[in-house]
Amino acid sequence: MSSVWIVLVDVSGSMADGFSGTPNADPLAERGVWRTKLDAAKDLLLRQVAASRVQDVAIFSFADTSVKVFHGSRSEFSRATSIIQGLTAGGETNLAGGLIAVTDDEPLERYQALSVLILSDGLSNVGEPVSAAEGLIAKYPFARIDTILIDETEEGRRIAESVSLNGSVRPAFSLADLDNALDSARASSLQQELSGFAYRRLGLQSELALLANAAGPTLLTVTSSAELTAATLRNDIIPTLQGMELMEQAASEALGQPFRGTISSISQDSPISISLTGFKEAVELALEWVIPWRRQNAEKLAALKLRQQELENEKAMIENRRLEVELFDSKFQLAEHMLATFERDHSMSDRRRHRLLQQFLAGIDQMSRTSIEFRAIGPSSEDDTMTRR
Repeated sequence: MSSVWIVLVDVSGSMADGFSGTPNADPLAERGVWRTKLDAAKDLLLRQVAASRVQDVAIFSFADTSVKVFHGSRSEFSRATSIIQGLTAGGETNLAGGLIAVTDDEPLERYQALSVLILSDGLSNVGEPVSAAEGLIAKYPFARIDTILIDETEEGRRIAESVSLNGSVRPAFSLADLDNALDSARASSLQQELSGFAYRRLGLQSELALLANAAGPTLLTVTSSAELTAATLRNDIIPTLQGMELMEQAASEALGQPFRGTISSISQDSPISISLTGFKEAVELALEWVIPWRRQNAEKLAALKLRQQELENEKAMIENRRLEVELFDSKFQLAEHMLATFERDHSMSDRRRHRLLQQFLAGIDQMSRTSIEFRAIGPSSEDDTMTRR
């Protein structure tokens, strides 16, 4: 699970200029006095690496050509200080060459998490940077490319946005802007690395399941706006998992298979991710049937919940009962549709059918208590196509 932070530093001729932005009036806002934009980039880069807890760092400079300035652990970075401080500006801006150098660098292939930060002051006037960025992401799908655009122009912004795949662009018009942008870009790349752990865990679990001839894992990624708190667990996550467990148990029995569902992990990696094994049918039922039904009946579910808090008068009780009956009929029809997907030969006994309907109903009822939504990657989908539901 090793990671590397890669910084591409523009050392083209225009980096020898000073900042054109208006200096910050607060003398404490700017943490240094630099003669040129390259001086600022070098100084702040050294500070950022020294303050970070990143495992490994790689620094590339680019102008007419690209040079790998340093690659090693943070503890070894001190030996690169003099090299970085000695960088000088000159030449054209060959951003494509810098990105290609990262893509083609064999020592970087041992990493599973790559975060690339581009420090540049303007236009790329050599090569095809967009194609080079796409090539990097094609090789490292979970990588991200962020750009800090110093003294941006309209054309420079367009190019920066087109190459910042899976990442973002942050402008810097002054010394303080550059400092803040570096902090922000590094924080975003760390957050992306945390999110990537869930996908890499899924890959390892999938390979392990294949070797063991066991059920494959499924990764649920919550798409609703939610933080992992005690209240979210109690009100949203637990009812969702309880509902899916009930539905998977019913589906397993309908298929004549033992229930082997397990919850491997729940993590706040922004977004919340939940790793499951043995929930293939329940995930499909939730995405195909329950969540669309819940969206369709969202107003009734909300009204029922509200009126359950207003049962002190007879009128509210009558209206509440009417909503309960309407929703029960709708839930029952949904449970019948779900059971029908597993009862194709109609050979199930009435007693068994009734028991499974009750279990599907219980699962639907649990999931109707929350509005949380998710997408799934795993055996319930060939790829990430479930995101469309």
